[in-house]
Amino acid sequence: MDNLNLNLNLSLYEKEKFAEAFEKAKTYCSENPTIGILSEKIMHLTLKFYFSPYSSDHEVKLGSFYADAINEEGIVEVQTRSFKNLSKKLMYFLAVTDVNLIHPIPFHKYVSWLDPETGETSKAHRSPKIGRLIDVFGELYGIKDKLNNPRLTITLMHIDTDDFKMLDGKSKDRKKGATRIERYPRELIDIFIINTPRDLLKLLPEDLPEIFSASDLQKLSKCNSRNSYSAINTLCYLGLCENVGKEGRKNIFRIKKENLL
Repeated sequence: MDNLNLNLNLSLYEKEKFAEAFEKAKTYCSENPTIGILSEKIMHLTLKFYFSPYSSDHEVKLGSFYADAINEEGIVEVQTRSFKNLSKKLMYFLAVTDVNLIHPIPFHKYVSWLDPETGETSKAHRSPKIGRLIDVFGELYGIKDKLNNPRLTITLMHIDTDDFKMLDGKSKDRKKGATRIERYPRELIDIFIINTPRDLLKLLPEDLPEIFSASDLQKLSKCNSRNSYSAINTLCYLGLCENVGKEGRKNIFRIKKENLL
């Protein structure tokens, strides 16, 4: 079985709190139809309500930026992708207070297809792909210079999702490159919190050898090559990993012993 770092003891309270946040998000959207319910809007709203239950604490202006939400612990910033676009915003926020950067990772995706010609929606089918925590390195690379800041916490949330897609792709079955219309959260599965850079090492496969290459990491973690190289680059930048030479044409690395958990 893959090392997915799942917290199988996630409390019923947290699951119910998440379900309640989803209901609040749907109600808010129905009462404020002008905001639109496109792409990951419902997901974004759900996470804001999960961490900050009152809409009056959402979209708070600080300087020239808007925080997604605030609570008693500081700023809550929800980001599904493109962390690098957060760089200036994070720099400003971290100079002011603590920031909890929330990143949802779809665990199991249940996909329904909308046929634009007939208007019919197919029954949901579970995608064979599983969201892996290590994939976050593809985004963390863009803010690696912020990861040593003690005011920054990163919360990864494994969530089962309902994805609704339009059958408008360019492949024969019209699925490849298709447009995702909506993504609804179905159930909160797991929460993984990164408080310090060393916590990032827990995202690596348990059976990663002492000396390894980017391709070794890719194979063992089942991530793509981009995320594998991003993981190594980020860990080396943070001083947690080091290049120890070459094996043929491959660079090889090891986790610095003082950082082994």
